[in-house]
Amino acid sequence: VGLSCPSEILHVSQRTNDHTAEVPRLISTTERKPGDNVTFSCQSSNDHRFSQWYKQSPGKMIQTMATGVYGKMTATKTFSNTRFQFRRENNEMSLTIHSVKKEDEAVYFCQSGTEFLLTFHNGFLLVVKDCNQQTSVYVEQTPDAAAVQPGDTASLQCSLFSAKSETRPRCPGENFVHWFKSGSGSSYPSIIYTARNSTDNATKRSCVYHLSKTVEDASDFGTYYCAVAICGEILLGGGSKLETSMYLHSVLNFVLVLGGLLGCCVIVIIGLIFYITGRRVSDSAEGWHSIFYQHY
Repeated sequence: VGLSCPSEILHVSQRTNDHTAEVPRLISTTERKPGDNVTFSCQSSNDHRFSQWYKQSPGKMIQTMATGVYGKMTATKTFSNTRFQFRRENNEMSLTIHSVKKEDEAVYFCQSGTEFLLTFHNGFLLVVKDCNQQTSVYVEQTPDAAAVQPGDTASLQCSLFSAKSETRPRCPGENFVHWFKSGSGSSYPSIIYTARNSTDNATKRSCVYHLSKTVEDASDFGTYYCAVAICGEILLGGGSKLETSMYLHSVLNFVLVLGGLLGCCVIVIIGLIFYITGRRVSDSAEGWHSIFYQHY
């Protein structure tokens, strides 16, 4: 008996090490609207005596929803209502949530195992899309304009802000953000990219999407717009204009020439004012002299 314990502990340790060496599984995402039903299922081994379901809401500690021994699942006090159903039949364990609410938005984990090793099988992210609770949002693009030449790379940014500074909008997935280009001889705006790089800026409470565009020739000049599809609406940015720096230099030179001409005009006008004033003073002096000589 004394020799069996170390070997059993070693066996458990090896299984634990093998488990931690596995590549973590990806958490699947499921979207539902308020009032819908959703079911999550996991496959476990028949020799797994114990089973559990867990819930982790954003920014909160993990909660135990239900525990089970063999086929009997018992919900904890918080989740012991008819909206939550926990089942285990043979090697399948499932969780069903009826009449989904916004508060159900969380990550759900299933776990099963023996007295010596418990294994997390899957994780499920439930996203509840309640447009009634989505605060008013707006889109801003930067920069407004950029001067580039063929071969340059321009970085465009599209930000989704909430109208209320204390709240942050629910960031849509990349498939709901697109970039369009108009101008440079094209009759209609054309879609060029879906959003590739996105960040969730917690400090500024915004969703930020980036587009890096390398200008190859004159056809790449024009105005680029980002379009965000959210809650059945499409929000369009103000546009970022990419134009050749040669054009801007021409405009700048034109402005400088106009400024020079305006300066010359001012100088001429000032000179004329002094000339006219001097003539008047001279004529007045001559008049006084002639009056003086006639009197004497």
